[in-house]
Amino acid sequence: MEKTEIKIDKEEKLLKALTGIGFPFSQAMRLIKNKDVLVDNKRVKENVLLKSGNTVTVFYDKASLKEKNIKIVYEDDNVIIVDKPVNIEIEGQGGLCEKLNALPVHRLDRNTVGLVILAKNEISQQILLASFKERKLEKIYQALVYGKTDFDGKVYSAFLKKDEKNARVLITDKKIPGSQEIKNAFKTIENYIDSSLVEIRLITGKTHQIRAHLAHLNHAIVGDGKYGKLQKDKFKLRYQALACVKLAFGTIDKPLEYLSNQSFTTVAPFKPQ
Repeated sequence: MEKTEIKIDKEEKLLKALTGIGFPFSQAMRLIKNKDVLVDNKRVKENVLLKSGNTVTVFYDKASLKEKNIKIVYEDDNVIIVDKPVNIEIEGQGGLCEKLNALPVHRLDRNTVGLVILAKNEISQQILLASFKERKLEKIYQALVYGKTDFDGKVYSAFLKKDEKNARVLITDKKIPGSQEIKNAFKTIENYIDSSLVEIRLITGKTHQIRAHLAHLNHAIVGDGKYGKLQKDKFKLRYQALACVKLAFGTIDKPLEYLSNQSFTTVAPFKPQ
């Protein structure tokens, strides 16, 4: 267990003082909640207002100060945007929400990488959920797929039916009982020798929608063993080459209005062949 002390020289909130010396917001919240923070040798359990002359003492586990392999792209009092690594869930035990003490807004598959936005309070969560539903918050993906493509950005429609028993989905061109319509806009970014980099703009949002739809169009995502094929020796990928590379905000309601018309980007981590 590590210990550090802060000498306060101006009036400010405890959370601001903790983040000001390098504690991530989520970690600072947990420290206060767990009563690991003392102000003038008295334990506190809320975000108190500090005054000049106060001494803040913090007890923390150095190893947990920063979650390994989790890159924070943006963080404030209401939201946190993470560049999610492979092999981690959004929810559940050991997931991003648990690690960062946050609430889910949308999801990526365990082995899909890229940008994820989480809420730090219920008000922010409800605003962001509504923003997705009203298409005020858009996700842009990139995928490395097998074969050369000529997608021009138009919207492709199909029908998706869940196969709960086998934990996968079925894509058909015509509606069948139990299916739901899906829509994706596909655009070819670049063609390579025997693969292509494709941009995907979601119109609907269903489980495995992108992966299954591209496979249905005979352009399965590289590394996708569920809907395509694996060629580990060739592409050296142990997971599907699919990444959420951009989050674009439209007009967002208060108190998140400061995010309006902003966008956040990352780089897809897979290499073409």
